[in-house]
Amino acid sequence: MLLGAGLFACSDSDDDLDVKDSPKNKFRVKEITGRNAHWGEYVMNMVYYEETLDSVVVRDHANDKLAVMTSSGTDNGLKYSLNDYIPNIDADSIQKLYDKYGSLAKDSIPLIARELFSLSNEYKNEILVAQTFVYNKAREDVGSGKNFNNKYLKNKRVRYLYEYDDRANLIICRVLEDMYKKEIKDNEEFDRLIYKAAFDLNGNMVTSMNLYLSDDTYGSGEDYRLHDTYSFSYSSGLLTKVSCKTLNLEYQYSGENVISVRYTDGERTYEYNSDGFLKRIDFGNGEYMEIKYEAGHGDFHLFTPLIENSFNLPSIL
Repeated sequence: MLLGAGLFACSDSDDDLDVKDSPKNKFRVKEITGRNAHWGEYVMNMVYYEETLDSVVVRDHANDKLAVMTSSGTDNGLKYSLNDYIPNIDADSIQKLYDKYGSLAKDSIPLIARELFSLSNEYKNEILVAQTFVYNKAREDVGSGKNFNNKYLKNKRVRYLYEYDDRANLIICRVLEDMYKKEIKDNEEFDRLIYKAAFDLNGNMVTSMNLYLSDDTYGSGEDYRLHDTYSFSYSSGLLTKVSCKTLNLEYQYSGENVISVRYTDGERTYEYNSDGFLKRIDFGNGEYMEIKYEAGHGDFHLFTPLIENSFNLPSIL
């Protein structure tokens, strides 16, 4: 986590260009097999429509549906919504079905879709100008009987607003980070932090990033104070280290491919296929992703905040 939003996927370092001038990918992700704390073991299959990700289905190894992601057009972009499919009856009712039908009860359990994650990408003149990430979470206790409630709780919303120079380099990113209060009825109240990230460039290469924090929690003015400075170090043109008061990243390479990134509290490792595309990410905590590709251009990289492209994390296309 670099600026407050967790990664849904890794990003492509070329995406700060006008999309009209960006080269098309020859391959795109078609399947991700992995393990995480939320789903456990899972398989994620992608469906595209005219080079745009249209939907995703997530299943477990028994081929039971865990989640579905769909896309829809907005006035100035696209919105993606990822919904978990969870039992819509309480644990006691589920047990009664198993007592009555045995192993066949699984097919009798009613399911309901609950939104886990959403992403809205906004464009102006075909350039990405804003992204909004919303993260929800399951309740720890859904209750039973008349007190049963499995509606997901709002957890975090992060909105990124992007500004570019005349060479299409990202130079300013404003970040609105909302943390929801789970204690409040209906889960609608939140605390907001406002950041501004300003990049210093040498050509197209980021040399530092100043991160400012707004003194006015809910304001939109320019009343910022310097919160931290990210220093970028390079060797032979490759990013080798990013450091500041709260973050330290160290990179190792095989040729020009990043094979590991060391964080303050852990390490991620990366493997590549014979074509040089990322095939595995190991997050160092038992969680991983294994990626398969198909021929064609895709846009899965848009599930990472654009600002993180400057940190040269390996790409899922």
